[in-house]
Amino acid sequence: MGDIGEAIAAELFGVRLVETKSTEGIDGYARDGRTVQVKATGTKRGPAFRQTETRAHHLLFFCLDFEATTGSVAYNGPEHYVTDFLPEAFSGQRVVSRAQIAQATQQVKEGEPLPLLEVVRNL
Repeated sequence: MGDIGEAIAAELFGVRLVETKSTEGIDGYARDGRTVQVKATGTKRGPAFRQTETRAHHLLFFCLDFEATTGSVAYNGPEHYVTDFLPEAFSGQRVVSRAQIAQATQQVKEGEPLPLLEVVRNL
């Protein structure tokens, strides 16, 4: 699922993906240089996070419905608004709920979301 989300981020927002998976917590770079983490789900669940030393500046979270062949951008903003819902220390993976994603979205200020590529806006 992660590779699909990363491909969507590259196509819609111009995210330049990292060349290797060695940069834990960072999937790519926005056009303005901000680090980006990309999450995607094909379920009703929110994004899952692991404990990492590095967090990205920005998070893109996509919700995909494969049966209906649709998708949406559920979150486009600073990653810390979402990761603030995680405990400071945990092991394994922790999921941030869709309700918490909605709360985090309310915190995103004007100018913080990554803009869609001009080509996408004109479709």
